[in-house]
Amino acid sequence: MQLFSSEEDAFRAVAESLETYSLLLDTYDVHRAIETAIEVARDAKARLGHELTAVRLDSGDLLTDSKHVRNVLDDAGMPETKVLVSGDIDEFRIADLLRAGGPIDGFGIGGNLGVGLGSVASGTVGGTLGAVYKLAWYEGEGDKARVKLAGEKSTWPGRKLIYRIGDYREDVIQLEDEAVPADATPLLETAMRGGNITTTFPPLEDVKRSAAANLQPLPARYRALRDPDPYPVHRSPGILALREHANRLYGDVESEVVSRQS
Repeated sequence: MQLFSSEEDAFRAVAESLETYSLLLDTYDVHRAIETAIEVARDAKARLGHELTAVRLDSGDLLTDSKHVRNVLDDAGMPETKVLVSGDIDEFRIADLLRAGGPIDGFGIGGNLGVGLGSVASGTVGGTLGAVYKLAWYEGEGDKARVKLAGEKSTWPGRKLIYRIGDYREDVIQLEDEAVPADATPLLETAMRGGNITTTFPPLEDVKRSAAANLQPLPARYRALRDPDPYPVHRSPGILALREHANRLYGDVESEVVSRQS
C-alpha cells in the first residue's frame, strides 16, 4: 500500500490486477478509505468486471469501524462485500467482537493460530514474538517518505539512527543525515546492505553476557519492577518535520502527536 503515491492508486492497482480482490482499509483513515474503495470497485466492475469481495480492518477500533464500514457498503448497494478483521486476533477477541454485535464475516488469524501470542486481556501467556514491517522510506517513484497513520500505531518516516547521549541521560532518534549530537554513542550498526549480511552473529552465550553487561549500568530508577521512571527518548527536529511532511501527503497532520514528541 505504501509503495503508491496515494491510497486510491494502490486500490486501483489491486482492482485492475485481480478478477476478485480484497482491500485493506486502515493504512491511513478507515472512513476515507471505504469511500475510495467503493469508488474504485464500481469503476473496476464497470470496466473490467472485477469484483471487490471483501475489505479488511487490521488495527484501531475494530468493532466501531466494522459497523461503519458495513453500513457504508450496504448504503452503496454492496451487501455482498464481506468485512474481515485481523491484527493479533485470538479466540477471546473473536468472542468479544461477535458478542458486541460486530458485523464481521471472517477473522484473519496469524501468530495465535499456532502456539499463540497471548494477551493481557485474555490472561494467557503466549509463545510467539510478533513483528510487523512498515515502510518508512522508498527509493522508487514518488515521495521517498512513507508513513502509516493509525493513532498511537502511526509510524515515523525516514532513514533513522539512534544515539545515546551521555551516561543514560537520554536517547535521540534522528534522520541519518542529521549531525551527530555531542557526547553521543550510536546504538545501531548495519546488519544488511544490498541484500547481503554485513555483520557476524555471536554465539548465544556471548549475546547473553553482552545483554547483561549493557543492562548493568542502566540507573536503578529505570529498572524498577513497579512504576519505573520513563526513560527519556526524543525525536530530532528533522524527524518531526519529515513526519509533518508525510502526514500532509497521506492524511491529516497529527499535530497533537507531533507536539507531544517535541
